[in-house]
Amino acid sequence: MATKTSNVINLASLSDIHLGHPKTSTASILGYLRWLFRRCKETSELDVIFIPGDVFDRRLELPDEIVYDIRRFIVELLTTCKEYNIILRVLEGTPSHDWKQSKLFTHLNDVCNIHADVKHIDVLSIEYIEPLDCQVLYIPDEWKATCDETWLDVVDKLDQHRLQKVDFVIMHGAFPHQMPENLHERLQLHNPDNYLSICNYFIIVGHIHFYSQYERILSSGSTSRLRHNEEEPKGTFRIKVDRLNHNHQIRFIVNDAARIYKTVDCTDMDEHSVNEVLNRVLSTLPDDSALRIKCRRSDIAVAMLPKFTQANSNIEWSLKEVGKNELEKRSAIESLQVHHKGININPSNIEELLLKRIAVKDPSLYEHCRSLLT
Repeated sequence: MATKTSNVINLASLSDIHLGHPKTSTASILGYLRWLFRRCKETSELDVIFIPGDVFDRRLELPDEIVYDIRRFIVELLTTCKEYNIILRVLEGTPSHDWKQSKLFTHLNDVCNIHADVKHIDVLSIEYIEPLDCQVLYIPDEWKATCDETWLDVVDKLDQHRLQKVDFVIMHGAFPHQMPENLHERLQLHNPDNYLSICNYFIIVGHIHFYSQYERILSSGSTSRLRHNEEEPKGTFRIKVDRLNHNHQIRFIVNDAARIYKTVDCTDMDEHSVNEVLNRVLSTLPDDSALRIKCRRSDIAVAMLPKFTQANSNIEWSLKEVGKNELEKRSAIESLQVHHKGININPSNIEELLLKRIAVKDPSLYEHCRSLLT
């Protein structure tokens, strides 16, 4: 079976959806996704949809009402994929977000007899997608303790498949260009040159919530705004790969309905200035926006806040109190707090993690401990 257009692959990529988020409603997130994959000519022309991780924000329980809307959306998406002959691949993201819940895609495909071409990938692997005649490398988040170890597994996997390159890399993680330079030595970041050297077309990466492009490494960021300091446009990618003429096209589809999170710095403002600034901002905000006031505890804005919250109950209000020293801190510190994470310990990696620690602490015990663990 050939692609819909000879020598051309039309793909959609969306990541960091975070269904079940405590601040941004799942209904609003799904509303954008339903619009994005509505039955229309543009959707019908897609060959493949890649979701590189973090479909979910947290582990959900069956009594949660949002679970049923999520299941309904997945069935709708799978039905659309089947109708338009679209391949769907869903990568496991950060363990503390996804919790392997993306198995729902394959489960619902089976129990509802939809028969769409869908896979959930939770191991580092290479897949040959025959209808597209392309090789795809998948790398879930936290595959190994370090990015260097993950790269060694990538090299081994290429050798196993007798490949020097793949056509696409779908991964969940971070690269140096996505993080402030002063944090590079403190975070686990993938080497861009390594992955560019083994990929013919595009490396599509999830995890960091901001849009970025470095050469052929693409990150659409999160599909919706999920917190303060995410005031930039949100959305997804549509990519057209022209394998014959190498005239590739990349479009960013903006989520115009993304919830607005706005921070207003009222530090040291007098009453007149606070009124002027907040009234001007409020005149531009739609209902259900989140507005955060940043100031010192002693600033007049704190005393004025109840008046504004009562008069504008359609807005979610919050206060960020800052001390003298905090006024000079940059957003890089927040980035470290948000994106620095530990390793999720599970039955498949606990032996390796323990043995590495033992080898460093007391090599003489290594063999005995390995025998006990086995």
